[in-house]
Amino acid sequence: MRKTVTLMFTAFVVLGLMAACGTNRPVEDQLDDAGLVAEINARLAASPVTSALNVNVDAIDGVVTLSGTVRSDESRLEAERIARTTSGVTRVISRIRVE
Repeated sequence: MRKTVTLMFTAFVVLGLMAACGTNRPVEDQLDDAGLVAEINARLAASPVTSALNVNVDAIDGVVTLSGTVRSDESRLEAERIARTTSGVTRVISRIRVE
């Protein structure tokens, strides 16, 4: 499990850095946001209540947007709590749908 979370964390960091390359924002800000996305995705994957595969995480200047679908209000609330309590997050916008 720990190895899977580490691999997912690394993959999310790399993907975040690749996505950040096409912006005019300072590299430091892009790295901070990529780190937030990676940390939140790792925490979502490690939680028994949430699944990182169903929740998309984006961050710009510390503002995190969550989108996707989950199976319950409990999962939605846990994903929002995880994002909100991650160091460096200034605001969470939730577009998570319960299906």
